[in-house]
Amino acid sequence: MRDSRVTRRSVLKGMGLTGLVALEPGLARSALASVPSAPQFSLSGSGGTIFRGVRLYNQTVLQSFTFDNLNQFIFTVQVMQGGIQLPDESSAISGGVRQGNGDLCVTKLDLSGNILGHMYLRGFGHGVQIGSEPEGSTTYLWTETAAPAKSSGTDTFGTKIARFPFVSGQVLDATASSLQVFTPVPGSTSNSCNIDIAHGYFLFRYVQSGAHWYSLFDLSDVKAGSTSSIATMQEPTLPSTFQGYASFGNYIYALTGEAYAECPPSSSDTGDTYLTTMDINSGAIVDSFLTGAGKTLEYREPEGMAIQIPDLSNPSQVRLCFGFASEESCTVSPKYATIFYKDSFK
Repeated sequence: MRDSRVTRRSVLKGMGLTGLVALEPGLARSALASVPSAPQFSLSGSGGTIFRGVRLYNQTVLQSFTFDNLNQFIFTVQVMQGGIQLPDESSAISGGVRQGNGDLCVTKLDLSGNILGHMYLRGFGHGVQIGSEPEGSTTYLWTETAAPAKSSGTDTFGTKIARFPFVSGQVLDATASSLQVFTPVPGSTSNSCNIDIAHGYFLFRYVQSGAHWYSLFDLSDVKAGSTSSIATMQEPTLPSTFQGYASFGNYIYALTGEAYAECPPSSSDTGDTYLTTMDINSGAIVDSFLTGAGKTLEYREPEGMAIQIPDLSNPSQVRLCFGFASEESCTVSPKYATIFYKDSFK
């Protein structure tokens, strides 16, 4: 039986990164920060598959995912499928309105892709990126929330961050008093976050003054209501369309790209899915790689990133995971989820 008494210090000690525990927050906004250096994933290096062609609870596109590395679950998020009537609704709501309202579906899966539960989030946003924090057998999810309602079929994004326990079958509203709500950067929009459980970090991505930014916080400070960040950088120009991110220490990893232009794709279409590494200490891109992972998928749209630690007693065996929305075939519309990983370092 796995010992559930895993602490930030024990994880860091196993990775040879105990110096991070003493890191003090509060550095000024700068692209020249001093976050201790972590191992850097090799984007062109070895890897594998978590699962391929898995159905989620709704039939819409996978937006992002996260791992509960203590309890060994995966949580995915999608824009809620139209045509579903929830218990307190008078009629089914169309997909376009669901999208404009920021309604989301969360699916809980085991590591083989079997569905273990689901919940609905109303008024939260688009599900750009989510994080998780285990406490014993309970998984607390971190997501965007408080998305302004927009016209039918228009994407809407959160203006705050919420923390809440996953409860299968629950319908949770953005206005629920049970939510813990945070505003790491007041006045920001398009909020999303990532939890780096190995280092005890909270990475916040947001829009301010017309640009995308990342601010790194100590997770415990965010939970205490602090708005003092460790480091901040403006997002540099990335290849293709932004689709997700994850962080590990001082490195931020981005997934970009779009679905194939044709379905099925032509034999010459290599796609435009890139994995990119940024260093928050310099604010610069330090690596970028055009990946062919999942190149045989009929429909292949990159969606979401996350860090997996398969065994917390051996945290050096960490994985950088990235996902794709796919289809059974070009003539079948319900979307599937596929997740690959990289597991070697430079």
